Amino acid sequence: MAHKGNFKRAYGKLKVKEAPIVKETIMKRCNWSNQTFSHKKDGKRSYTLDEIDTVAITFRAFGLDAWSGEEIMLNS
Repeated sequence: MAHKGNFKRAYGKLKVKEAPIVKETIMKRCNWSNQTFSHKKDGKRSYTLDEIDTVAITFRAFGLDAWSGEEIMLNS
């Protein structure tokens, strides 16, 4: 698994319509402000284990590994 320093690469690979959904979902589930989201996305702040899980699960729903930005296969 890639280093959990940031998810900026994966966020940049989201489709235009997906990015706001991912942002809103993560912000709600982690109770983050816009500023916290930005800092965490860019790797300027560390994560709790629950936040790591939330970010990973949210990106996985859109077919991306949150930490590497690599596409992953989704089971249909």
